Amino acid sequence: MYLKPKEKLSYSLIQQWYNLASVKFELIKFLYNREFALLIPSFINDNDVKKRSVRNLKCHSIQHLDFNLKATDMFKKETPYCFYYSMARFKDGVPNQSLNFVKRDNTNWNENCYKEIISYDCLIDIDAPDFDDLQFAYESAIDLKKVFNNLNVPYELRFSGMGFHFIIPYKYLPQNLTLNPHKENNLYQFLTIFVKKLYDKYSELIDTGIYDSRRVCKIPYSLALYENDAFVCTPFLNDEEFNKFRLYDYRPVNYPFDIKQRGTKIFNENGNLSLLLLQLNLKEHIKGLSNVYNEKRVLNNNLSNENNKGGVLNG
Repeated sequence: MYLKPKEKLSYSLIQQWYNLASVKFELIKFLYNREFALLIPSFINDNDVKKRSVRNLKCHSIQHLDFNLKATDMFKKETPYCFYYSMARFKDGVPNQSLNFVKRDNTNWNENCYKEIISYDCLIDIDAPDFDDLQFAYESAIDLKKVFNNLNVPYELRFSGMGFHFIIPYKYLPQNLTLNPHKENNLYQFLTIFVKKLYDKYSELIDTGIYDSRRVCKIPYSLALYENDAFVCTPFLNDEEFNKFRLYDYRPVNYPFDIKQRGTKIFNENGNLSLLLLQLNLKEHIKGLSNVYNEKRVLNNNLSNENNKGGVLNG
């Protein structure tokens, strides 16, 4: 069972983490031409603190990161920010703007930023309601990982602080869907249907309501902050790391890995979504995949197995 610390969360510890050059280098890898957001976690009840959340930040370098954190007075005000980045990648990134947050007006960008989107990754979020349910989320992640491996699905796998994130990069998704959320046959509609089928088949802990063009996700190697506690949002680089997962190892004071140049890993990097789409009765989207090898053979060999309970297609 999770034991919540009795002492107050140390902001000096948080500051020490974000002062590490190796942490900063990892963070900015995920931020180039994406939105950087500093969001207040849900456990905060103080309305004045809640108002400090800020989105639409540009962060293409360590200097950008330092400027943004200094502008928010994050450590001076002991603001419990969690760091997020957008699933969308923009052609030229978020526009430059004043670090005086009071003077910002992002109305036009918020309404029209979808026109600048050039890619959008799929986030599958297995989220525990609280830490006492984390074991159920871990078991769900184990099951989904097995399915993805059996069906040769390419994905990244991360610990999110209170659950697990599977990321399917945009290049593996159907490329014949529009990135314009106002048009029919758009990617966000497809992802909503796709993930709802995963929810129905594999885990009721999968969040199905997160697919819109402005969706953000916790940045790998940032700290997920909770009342009196913090955990490192960590990508798993191999099966052993995931299989040996222990929550308390992911507190920053216990963190077992050297984060220098860790990055992320794509499991089944040479795979594709064709078998999974067949299993989920979404075979019409296979034609939109740009990395399907021997597509005709895949269809001929596997369409007949869709109802075979002992076969790979049925997990």
